[in-house]
Amino acid sequence: MRTLFVFSNASHYGGAEKSIEAILPELAREYRILVFAENQRHVEALNGLNLGKGRVIALAGGNGPGTWFATVRRVRGYMHRFSPDAIIANTNKAGLLAMFAQRTSKGSVPALVFVRDFLWRYKRIIFSGLRSSVVVAPSEAVASHPAWHRILSGVNVRVISDAVLPAQDTFSPLNEASSMVLCLANIARWKGLHHLIAAFALVAERNDDAKLVIAGSVHEVKYRQALGRQISRLRLGGRVSILPYVDDVDRLYREAALVVSSSISRHGGPETFGRTVIEAWAHARPVVAFATGGPKYLIRHGVDGLLVAEGDSASLGEAMDRLLHDRSLARLMGHAGRVRAEGEFSVESIAGQVLLLLDEMQAAGREEQDVRERAVRVGGVA
Repeated sequence: MRTLFVFSNASHYGGAEKSIEAILPELAREYRILVFAENQRHVEALNGLNLGKGRVIALAGGNGPGTWFATVRRVRGYMHRFSPDAIIANTNKAGLLAMFAQRTSKGSVPALVFVRDFLWRYKRIIFSGLRSSVVVAPSEAVASHPAWHRILSGVNVRVISDAVLPAQDTFSPLNEASSMVLCLANIARWKGLHHLIAAFALVAERNDDAKLVIAGSVHEVKYRQALGRQISRLRLGGRVSILPYVDDVDRLYREAALVVSSSISRHGGPETFGRTVIEAWAHARPVVAFATGGPKYLIRHGVDGLLVAEGDSASLGEAMDRLLHDRSLARLMGHAGRVRAEGEFSVESIAGQVLLLLDEMQAAGREEQDVRERAVRVGGVA
């Protein structure tokens, strides 16, 4: 059985980690997988997966030089011991680790690098330093991003969407009595939550029972404080709740009437994909989003969701209000999204695309190796 190293060693836990968790059991059917992870929540989730003959390796947390060099030395030991056939790097920090790991191997180990956000550091070093690599973007938003378009010029880039697990066990039809608007997002300025709260003020005026629930880890404390002041200023206390990270997101999706993605293209945004969009669809919930980044490419306006101009809080509020009042439309959009979640974004479909790409990369590597060996033989005869 071939061996696959998966570096998923970001400090935080979010959509990137959930996306790799979704496909690993399928990849484990073809590979012995060693997953290197740092975040404790991610490590626990990985240990709960069926990885067959694979294993999870917990790395020390932190970004200090000492910790980083210890991690590199540890990975080098595993590289010498297992000689992987391929590497998957799950976003920024993993890409850097993959670059160092490649330099440890005797041959050229192909690396598949997922770009799941725009907040990369050292990206020019990483992409110029990786060998035999393919960059996988979850949507056209990555290649079309002005800064990234220049960096990825000449790089082999493929588009493979994120996968979503089926919601069969937890799925429930749209609750006609619910007026809860849900936004699952880390508390960071590029998530555009100040626009969402401003938009919800309009919704609250027209719907006495409407509530907004935002849930996610706080990445920017000052921004969280500013959101609290905004809620008070708009007199939305009791109508808007900001919750910490929630493990049981299925419960929130079941309770929601609609889901919003308010991410913007400033302050480190936009979304490269928009994982909450496909999660909402898996639960047959319609989605409202700003027309930027991944959601712009994902959502079919008027079919499985509504798109509004980026940063236009008034239009965002109107779109939410429309779906709260037209439950038939909300139900139709949610159903259309669920059909896509079960097909286009299914684990089997996405994992299958990743497996085919890994096979392609390894075949290309073997061909290059054969060419080099033939050249050496010819040179020796001469």
